[in-house]
Amino acid sequence: MAGPGKGFSNVGCGSGRRGEGGKPAFPGDADRLGSNYGRSALTRMSDQVEDRPLLALAVALGIGVLIGAAVLDSASRR
Repeated sequence: MAGPGKGFSNVGCGSGRRGEGGKPAFPGDADRLGSNYGRSALTRMSDQVEDRPLLALAVALGIGVLIGAAVLDSASRR
């Protein structure tokens, strides 16, 4: 089964900001290096979700509850 990161593996490659004359704004291989780190992190995360789906669901639920509480708190202070 292909993880969710497989479809986005080349999204950031070569798409960095451009400086003068169309040259990359970041020197050297910074764009490619960042893309590789992002791709490996996304692949690792998708592998972890496949191995432990209930833990991933619990973490997502906890983050959602925290965001919801923060939004409700800020709305009640207005």
